[in-house]
Amino acid sequence: MAPTLSIALSTLLRTQATPAYPLALGSFISSILTVPNLTTSTPSARLPSSALASLVGEKSAFPYYDIVAYISDNSAALLLRLASVQESGKISHAPVYLLANLVEMGRNRLSAAKDGKTVVSLLTALAAILAGVPTSLLAQDSAVDLKGKSKATAIDITVEDDGDIVMADALAPPSATARLDGQTYRSLSHLTSESFLSTVIALSTRYSASSRPALSNFLVTLLYSWPTKRESTINTLVYSGLVGAGKGLLREIWRGWVRSSPLARQLSEGRQTSTISTLQEPATVGGTSVGAVANEKYIADWPHFILLAELYARCLLTLGDDEFFAPPAPASGGAVTMARNPLTMDEVVGLSSLWRNLAFALYWQPEVLVGPGGMEAKVPGTRVTLEQLRKLGTTLLQAIHARE
Repeated sequence: MAPTLSIALSTLLRTQATPAYPLALGSFISSILTVPNLTTSTPSARLPSSALASLVGEKSAFPYYDIVAYISDNSAALLLRLASVQESGKISHAPVYLLANLVEMGRNRLSAAKDGKTVVSLLTALAAILAGVPTSLLAQDSAVDLKGKSKATAIDITVEDDGDIVMADALAPPSATARLDGQTYRSLSHLTSESFLSTVIALSTRYSASSRPALSNFLVTLLYSWPTKRESTINTLVYSGLVGAGKGLLREIWRGWVRSSPLARQLSEGRQTSTISTLQEPATVGGTSVGAVANEKYIADWPHFILLAELYARCLLTLGDDEFFAPPAPASGGAVTMARNPLTMDEVVGLSSLWRNLAFALYWQPEVLVGPGGMEAKVPGTRVTLEQLRKLGTTLLQAIHARE
């Protein structure tokens, strides 16, 4: 593997200033970065220390952010190509290994992002690949022991009578899902760690005007791609005191990105009947009429809207009544104040009205929960089903109502 890597990497670096560079990047990503456990430094490592240093070393010339930018710009085509690769009847795990390798190679490079465009590319690339990984693969905590060693090495998949291989994009019993090896699982788990989340949030805060949409999209993708780590990830975001996170991030998302968004305007004014009409507005996909909730003109607004609800619903769990009704404390030196309600009462009323209208419409017209082909309809641009959206809205409204 080491000679192959050396040749591929030297070829990639030689083409940096040529028109062939994008093609070389794509080939390197597909052929090299999808190798399982490429960057591991364990005794069973695939690469000698010198070759490994060329990928993950702090002084490495490896063009990490060029790779990230390529994936960000070409994610749909790349994932389609990776998903089509099958060997011996097995479902391709290339996206999973690509994501794990990117995470490992980025550990010493995240702080090197020097502008908002680079941060956006990083978050967009990670979210795009993560969205291409079946949630069943990321629900295997029971298959990995506390040291990250795999308890099961066989690939268990469902094979239909006609020979088709099926893997549901949902939680499934262990006998019906593939297993991740311990090293890959451990690498992917870094995405939910406090250190990683703190770093990407700090980077986004540095370039908040341009990177907040990408941050919200990444965090929502992470929450809904990894069911078994969803609760701990939300707790980390709200309670750990991450730089720029917690209630400070919540307040910023509401005031800067949700309150005046096109989606909020559509859901506002307290007219549930208007919202129902909006959801039922014809939008044909695959010959099936779905609601305008699938209209792509709101695609940039949904991640902020969903992340805000997730953070505030969790915040309310430990917010006492005296803190809930007290005015927010003024920010001091950029520090995040965790003791008070991050929203004013007027803002709570405004947020409640948006979710009330949306949740009412989703309960009143449940047919919009079903998409083309009888599959669960999803919020545009996300992995969040409309059923999950309805449940989130109900949870948030119940938590707010309990304060009245």
